[in-house]
Amino acid sequence: MRWQEWRQRFDRGDWACSWQGEAWRAGELAFPSPWGDGELVTQLGVRRGLVFGYVLQEGNRRALLLPGWLGGGHELEAVYLLREQVLLLLPASLAPSRWFLLALAELLPALVTTSPWPELLSPQRERRLILEGHPNFAHQILNVLSALEALPPGEGALRWVGQAPFGPMAELYPEHRWLEGEDHGAERGLAVGQSFELPLSQRPDRIPRGLRERIRGFCEGRMGDGARALLSEMGSWRAQDGRVLWVSLKTRGAWAGGLPGLVAAWMGLLLQRGEGLPLLVLDGFSMQAGDSLESCFYGCSLAELLVEERQQAAQIRAALEEIAMPVREAIGFTLAESIALGQAVDAYLCHQGTVQHKLGWCQQEVPGVVHSGSWRSREGSHPWGGLGGAEPLWLPSEFSEDLEEGPRAAYRFRSDRLADGAHWLADKLIWRKDG
Repeated sequence: MRWQEWRQRFDRGDWACSWQGEAWRAGELAFPSPWGDGELVTQLGVRRGLVFGYVLQEGNRRALLLPGWLGGGHELEAVYLLREQVLLLLPASLAPSRWFLLALAELLPALVTTSPWPELLSPQRERRLILEGHPNFAHQILNVLSALEALPPGEGALRWVGQAPFGPMAELYPEHRWLEGEDHGAERGLAVGQSFELPLSQRPDRIPRGLRERIRGFCEGRMGDGARALLSEMGSWRAQDGRVLWVSLKTRGAWAGGLPGLVAAWMGLLLQRGEGLPLLVLDGFSMQAGDSLESCFYGCSLAELLVEERQQAAQIRAALEEIAMPVREAIGFTLAESIALGQAVDAYLCHQGTVQHKLGWCQQEVPGVVHSGSWRSREGSHPWGGLGGAEPLWLPSEFSEDLEEGPRAAYRFRSDRLADGAHWLADKLIWRKDG
């Protein structure tokens, strides 16, 4: 109960008011003692790569305080009592017990073999914030960049470990001081008490507007000639009172069969109603910084994935051929280019998940619709999809049928309900230029 009360003191939506932010300002971590009613203060940390632990001491007793995994927002999730050999999971722990057992296997040798325990260095010693790269750019935005946005420049040194999907972090945040070269603690294995290290992570209710603007500006500066030409065409189309529709393609994982038929029925209905056809931009899997055509996703290379997406794009073009609709492809562009293109979009139809976050998380108030199989569908609106602003609508699952079981399984749009789905899209979706 004391641990639960301790956790409730912190505002999880604001990094500066989180346990990480308060510990960073104080230069130490204060935590309820696992042996009594008091609080223990520590600067002693153990780290191997991305696995962290903080050492609590009271007399000759030691405990290891563990943050959870990245996807859980790096809460303080467990305490391992060394002498008692007991692992205590804290209330509302998000990470599985197996994760903590693996972490203990990495960190326990330092607790067992280090004797006497190293004395604290100078209170003025350098503190380091460790930022963890993530192969999923949406997790990076939510868990890491939203916290970094709240960190005043010049406060300590920052080290980036892992993948940087948008590009070099020192270019995205040039105002901070970044450590370069060898990370001796990680290279040698265990670093004990060498510096006061904290993982930087949080999970806010909304992505800060300033962060969205920073990402968009950074991504626009990393566009190639092909993406810039497409962005210019999209802007010209909008300047002439046209609308731009963004449709995502997916051929692996939770992919949707029958997408060409649904898009064709929707666009045909718009033409029948005299609303005018939008410029259709087809987007797919985006190459992140550090990836190559040989990188493997969904059990195949990115090159193979792009071939499949272009085949699906050709099917959509063929389905729209009779109504002479303008179609452009953003397939094969980088993540940065796809995000930059999103600023000229008036509405979208996307698979629920990361492909939608390029718009719903990084842009400003772009309305849209997400679709999924029945295992993931929540109907109504989709708050998680609108962390950047507008919450997308969820296409009712009555218009589709599952092809497999499970939340990430394939599905298809029902051929006998395409007209109904088209009417729902035409009636429910309010375009940005019309809203």
